[in-house]
Amino acid sequence: MLCRHRQWLVETVTPPPETDHATHVRMVCLDDDNQGRVLEVLWELELGARVHKPEAHGLGDIDHIDPPRHFSAYLHALKWNAVTATDGKLFQAPFRAGIKLQAHQLTPLKKALELPRANLFVADDVGLGKTIEAGLVLSELSLRQRVDLTLIICPASVCLQWRDEMEKRFGMRFEIMSRAFVASRRKERGFGVNPWATHQRFIVSHQLLRRPEYHDSLLAHLGERARKSLLILDEAHIAAPASASKYAVDSGITKVMRGLAPRFENRLFLSATPHNGHSNSFSALLEILDPQRFTRGVRIGGPAQLEPVMIRRLKSDLRDANVMQFPERRVLQWRLAYADGSWQLSERTWDKSTEAYAEEKPRTVGAGEPFELGLATDLARYTALVSPTQGRGKLVFINLQKRLLSSVEAFARTLQVHARSLDARVSAEPERALPLIDDDDALGADDDALEALAEAEVAQQTRLVEAPSESARKLLTKLLGDAERWRNRPDAKLLALIDWIRRNQCAAARVGGADSAWPRAKRVKSSTPANAGWSERRLLIFTEYGDTKR
Repeated sequence: MLCRHRQWLVETVTPPPETDHATHVRMVCLDDDNQGRVLEVLWELELGARVHKPEAHGLGDIDHIDPPRHFSAYLHALKWNAVTATDGKLFQAPFRAGIKLQAHQLTPLKKALELPRANLFVADDVGLGKTIEAGLVLSELSLRQRVDLTLIICPASVCLQWRDEMEKRFGMRFEIMSRAFVASRRKERGFGVNPWATHQRFIVSHQLLRRPEYHDSLLAHLGERARKSLLILDEAHIAAPASASKYAVDSGITKVMRGLAPRFENRLFLSATPHNGHSNSFSALLEILDPQRFTRGVRIGGPAQLEPVMIRRLKSDLRDANVMQFPERRVLQWRLAYADGSWQLSERTWDKSTEAYAEEKPRTVGAGEPFELGLATDLARYTALVSPTQGRGKLVFINLQKRLLSSVEAFARTLQVHARSLDARVSAEPERALPLIDDDDALGADDDALEALAEAEVAQQTRLVEAPSESARKLLTKLLGDAERWRNRPDAKLLALIDWIRRNQCAAARVGGADSAWPRAKRVKSSTPANAGWSERRLLIFTEYGDTKR
């Protein structure tokens, strides 16, 4: 019979038990691209379904011969469909994608088609287009009818980017798995529906996949192995076991991937940093990708063993081969010194020709005071006076040091939380519970919520610290005053950055603000009615480049 635009062989027919019920039909697909698939339908509810009897109709009556142009089009269509399924050297995906194709991006596609199962590790450098390469592989396998189900696992921060790129570049619609998506599917199809069974292409974040309610339902949907399936793991190095000790220890995401990856026929791992320096961890990661070629704990023999399944290119490799013109990255070493009320910057550059550092003459980057050094000295004295003995009691001082290295603003906020917690301890206020972080979202936890959690942890850790002495209290008061005084002032690192921007990007760049030592930014008058009056110029700095010809 013909049903849902496919040919099926009927296995069983169950008559309706009552007059107002439908007939249950169990069928097996006969089409080449989905042969053997079982389908059960209610016959009266299927639109366009009909019984097909070839013996009754035959091939039809031949009343004329097709024109040569029609036969040529038919022959070319047959050849094209046959080529896409049998010839691994002829591609369709690059010509059906909205991309500006680069020659090096065809290498993963070529290698994926040479493998019986597309188990491939793409470890290209940042900016070489691993997302485009993954999309080409997915699109080509889909056109060859080798992939129906696709799952992309990536960091929460790039879920939307993956979805937009796949839809914009390759015309593939992906659903982002989240609590909102599950709720909408249950509302539409009933509470007992498995959300993974409602679509063929999904994107899920690393942290969300570790949750049992999402992980277990996915395993139930996949079964032992899902036919025509592809797993794309972005930032695949996070699935490598931890290597703090001599032996690699599986992390939570490692255990999840170890149970999930074998259920997919094809696996595509993406990472610009595939190796963490520990051979046992690297071999364990490769075992997840291809357990037939690699074994955990067995050292990789060399590049020849990796060549069939791994692609690794750096920007320097493509630049040296004249494949693409990437700007050459230079590593600069800045040395800041304080003298006579101003900061002096010495810049050192590594010279490849002489294999030595070339150091420039120190220059003044701005006036200021070494307040960070003073805060660090006072913090060390305060830590020594309090002398925390408990393990968790030491964490608050470690966090204070980290925050000071981050910025004076961050240090001031954390120090205020620490001081308030000390006062609450003296007044015997009850301890507050840590705020709950709702990471059940496509984009991960909110930054403000994470900041609130960090402050609450500092407050709890402070309660484990012994009551500070009078001298420690005075030093804490001084630290609070100095941090509040300097929290909005430009430090040496900011002055050095602004100096580099002025010399390389925008000569008018300045540090503004009422309390700043620098003059305020030049004001320009706006002529538009909506922005009538005066406004400050602002400079946006982009840290990633897209024009390789620059």
